[in-house]
Amino acid sequence: MKVSSGTYNEDLTLKSGICLEGVGIDQTVISKAGAPGISGDDVSYVVIKNLTVKNSGCAPGSCGGGGDGGGIRLSESSNITLSSCRLTANAANNGGGMFVSGGSVTVAHCLIDANTATNTGGGMVAESNANVTLTNVTVANNTWSNPLGDGAVGGIRSYGASIQIANSILWGNNGDNLSGAGLSATNSDIQGWSSGTNSASSNPDFTSATDYHLQPSSTAEGMGLY
Repeated sequence: MKVSSGTYNEDLTLKSGICLEGVGIDQTVISKAGAPGISGDDVSYVVIKNLTVKNSGCAPGSCGGGGDGGGIRLSESSNITLSSCRLTANAANNGGGMFVSGGSVTVAHCLIDANTATNTGGGMVAESNANVTLTNVTVANNTWSNPLGDGAVGGIRSYGASIQIANSILWGNNGDNLSGAGLSATNSDIQGWSSGTNSASSNPDFTSATDYHLQPSSTAEGMGLY
């Protein structure tokens, strides 16, 4: 299903076997206050590409008991691919940008930025044996505000999930940029977390606080979205 440029004030529910394709980051925009922009329960073989999910989910502090996944929420869904997308300015209790419970998800060439969680995982939360792979992803400037009592992770939080990170940048998220068990990183730049193969924790030198292209002097060349 191809979606033209524009901002769509609606929440989308995925079905198995579809390709949801916009025309580009910040050109096709899904924006739905009060609900995850995109959600999928028990679906499989889905591709989401070339679009932005923005200003979706709930306002910080107003999520109630079930507000997980502001931009994208996936439950027990397998073989899901998110490619060339941006999740920005979304909010939830857990996983402001994205929440994954069970299943398997591949995220490639994406930007996850400026999302908020009132509990933990401003950028992403993965739980319940979810298998998540991130390649050439930038996760930056996401926050947690923590009125619910867990918190401390503005970036990515794993609860019993497996998260493999390659050629990616996690930087400038408040609290921890990456936390939990089942984590691995290769050739990535993760602030405060230098474990893994050929990984580092050094300033990637973004062009600006809101422009995540790398300056020519950056030591993170080949990492992240840009």
